[in-house]
Amino acid sequence: MRRLILIIPALFLLVIVAAVTIALITPESVYRNQIQTSAEAALGREVALDGPLGLSFFPRIAASVSDVSVANPEGFDGAHMIEAGELRASVKWGPLLTGRVQIQELALIDATIGLQRLADGSTNWEFAGTEDVPAETDPDAPAPPQEINAGFDQARIVNTTLTYSDAVSGDTIELSDFNLEAEASSLSSPLRLRSDGLFDGQPFDIQLVLETPNALLGGEEASAELVLATDVIDMAYNGGLVFGETQSVEGLFDVTVPNIAALADYAGLDAASVPVPLQPIGRFKAQGEVSGAPDTLSITFTELATTSDDLTTSFVGGVSLGGDGAVDGTLSINSDNLRGLLEALAVELTPGDTLRNFSVTGKTQGTFQNIAIEDLSFALDDTTADGRIGVDLSTARPKLTGALTTSALDLTPFLGPAPEDQPAGWSKTPLALDSLTAADADLTLKSPSIKIDQITLTDTDVQAVLTNGRLSTNINQVDTFGGRWAGTLGVNAASAVPSLSMDLTGSSILMEELMRTLAGSDRLGGTGQFSLNISSAGASIHDIMNALDGELSANLADGALKGVNLGQLFRTTGNLRESLTSGSLNLGISAADQTDFASFDTLLSITDGVARIRAMDLINSALSAHGSGTIDLGAQTLNMGLQFAADTTGQGQLSDIQLNGMAIPLKITGTWTSPSIAPDTQVLTRALAGQQIDRLTDSLGGEVGGALSGILGGAGLTDNGSEEDEDEDQQTPEEALEDAARDALGGLFRRD
Repeated sequence: MRRLILIIPALFLLVIVAAVTIALITPESVYRNQIQTSAEAALGREVALDGPLGLSFFPRIAASVSDVSVANPEGFDGAHMIEAGELRASVKWGPLLTGRVQIQELALIDATIGLQRLADGSTNWEFAGTEDVPAETDPDAPAPPQEINAGFDQARIVNTTLTYSDAVSGDTIELSDFNLEAEASSLSSPLRLRSDGLFDGQPFDIQLVLETPNALLGGEEASAELVLATDVIDMAYNGGLVFGETQSVEGLFDVTVPNIAALADYAGLDAASVPVPLQPIGRFKAQGEVSGAPDTLSITFTELATTSDDLTTSFVGGVSLGGDGAVDGTLSINSDNLRGLLEALAVELTPGDTLRNFSVTGKTQGTFQNIAIEDLSFALDDTTADGRIGVDLSTARPKLTGALTTSALDLTPFLGPAPEDQPAGWSKTPLALDSLTAADADLTLKSPSIKIDQITLTDTDVQAVLTNGRLSTNINQVDTFGGRWAGTLGVNAASAVPSLSMDLTGSSILMEELMRTLAGSDRLGGTGQFSLNISSAGASIHDIMNALDGELSANLADGALKGVNLGQLFRTTGNLRESLTSGSLNLGISAADQTDFASFDTLLSITDGVARIRAMDLINSALSAHGSGTIDLGAQTLNMGLQFAADTTGQGQLSDIQLNGMAIPLKITGTWTSPSIAPDTQVLTRALAGQQIDRLTDSLGGEVGGALSGILGGAGLTDNGSEEDEDEDQQTPEEALEDAARDALGGLFRRD
């Protein structure tokens, strides 16, 4: 036995000596040719070993070769696919005695590798060597060992360049100045790897520790620590990995992007493909725990945030990629420079002191297709709101739902300045209603106060439902113009020609406030009921106003009709001859005059934009007025008449105010913004013509008398009685009297 123990090492040493001796006496060309021939057979490419070839067996088995190249196939750019300055490898003797391969060094130095894909899909890394023919397996043969008994002290890639060009996609990638060092004493021992270089010109550094490589290769979970550091992104992962028939992760992660726009630019991301500009997002930070397979990944964010000068966002909670996805967490969005943010998003803004700051916080829950923010807290400048808002993307059109309760809202600053040189009349600009067909909505809004320019709405409770381009707004309650309103408003943007409908009722309405705000006139006062039921269709406001149909009614009490004193008018018409003779004609028509009334009831029937007065009755203790005529809503003009009655006996009996047996109406004509209020001069002329014209003209005297005398007292005579040729454009007596009366009234017939 002792001899056997001594003989075995001696034989082993003898084998080593023999191998070394053979290597020393064998010419280098024999090794070179054999290696080159074997490589060419395996790759199906020309292989050149142009540099020195080194081979040694002591103190370890080692080989090295310089200036190695592998040719490109025909049709590819460049003569070589691979060019290497040097290849080195060495294996320790000792572990071989136990059946284990321990590589001391494996090095690729100063290599250039060019990978190409042509337009036809062919690649230069598909080798055409002899294909392996599957051998017939013996079912009774023992299964091959599952674990590779090998390890390496050091594997290195030094100063290597790898390029990839794809003619199909047009992509080009370059990995340059690439260095890598790795070590693993065995596949069941930790693998430690470190690498650095330039990826498309961007420096990077990677560190990896894989606790059990053989577990990962066998489809089992292996613990890993990975750190990636670059100028555009830093990443870290610490946890388990599974790379087998199924892949999964479970561990902690940390991602930091100093500038998300710079990362997108480096990645070659087309800015047009991104729904929003990335520059305002600024810095990106994500930290938390991830687990699961790639398609069912579950992420718990302890921090998900973006930070820039104009915008800060934050999310803490969970996100799941399984199924329709799931989100459950707290969201926060804040901007202390909202105007700057909107400008960065290419939103056109009018100058002003609005849009200073903005914030949203709330609990976000739902799926990727149907998500909502509960316990919402919203702020815009000095306005705040709370409630709920959600969006459903699972239907043909997105649907927005929500219920908000706001603080006092002042929307006036957001309206911008009124356009200069605004044309008279209604706008003919086509209505922009496309947004009503882009999505559906069901929203409720409550607010203690909403101010829109000169209109203030209080105690507002409104619900708007938008479906298939049809908007239906229920005004449950809104207080304005001193009273309370309720009703519905409908807009149909789905039809070829947009249409609208409105059904509103108001109680305890202050008519003077309403008229002053909406029509720019305060000539009608009083408190009462108001009802409006209209519909129309048209492509512009002009078309809609000219196609209005419906009905309007108002029932007012304890008010006044400003601009005319009907009592004074009655007294003046009763003594018209005396007033004209004295030159002190006062019809009670001026800005300071008004007629008080106990009630004023109006009913208008609207057809094709023209409102016909079906009833208009004003009543006070001594007078009454009855209106008739039309109001052209499309043209914004008036053509109305008021017929008066008065209590002339003091017995409470009203009778029409007459002159010479004819009632004297008040005419209201002209535009809305500049109406003319005056007695009907045609009726006045006919009344005066029935009197003793000669007595009237004698008493007038002066210029008015001369004018009337020349027309009524002796046609064709001058002041000295001589005859003149008749003027073919000579006025009628009625026209002359009307002009003379206007001159005498000194323009009081008109109130602009």
